[in-house]
Amino acid sequence: MRVPQQVFRRLLGHAPTPQECLEAYHLQRTRFELVVERKLRRRQLTADGNVELTSRDLREGKVGERIALGAPR
Repeated sequence: MRVPQQVFRRLLGHAPTPQECLEAYHLQRTRFELVVERKLRRRQLTADGNVELTSRDLREGKVGERIALGAPR
């Protein structure tokens, strides 16, 4: 899985250090994994077989989680 620093910048609201990126990943690990699973099911892989996450993927994942839990959008 690849997560560009821009994704963390958008998630955290500032330009994070590499350590802050790691901490954010571990705090949001379940969310990242759900998004990766969705991309794998849809076969959305890069040319080299990796999954690359974008800010849009995380936003869509958050909406999907709320819908699954029965919460309004």
